[in-house]
Amino acid sequence: MTRRVDAIAVFPIDVVGVLPAVHEAEKAGLPVIGALGKIEGLPYVGVDDLEYGRVHARLMLEALKNIKGPKRIGLFRGTAGGSPDRLRMQECRRCSRRRERISLSRASPPTGRPKRR
Repeated sequence: MTRRVDAIAVFPIDVVGVLPAVHEAEKAGLPVIGALGKIEGLPYVGVDDLEYGRVHARLMLEALKNIKGPKRIGLFRGTAGGSPDRLRMQECRRCSRRRERISLSRASPPTGRPKRR
């Protein structure tokens, strides 16, 4: 017995890596919808990732308002490369650059408790 679907919703981790499967489904006549990660050329449902990045930056800057001198923020981003990651980080960096002496760096997953400066 063959199981058939009428449509596919894709929740991509790798928006480029999923493209061959998306194209194959489209060739077979199946509608494909992107969810929570924008896949070029597909209808998409999710959040405004640029606005997400702006809010993230605003919250981080607010949390740092009482820290004197240069500020460093470690980013634990999870899977890099998807549209949410790219767009959110693009906007977070843009907003953070507006403030002096703030640097963002990608960090490895934590192995213990963070040290306070």
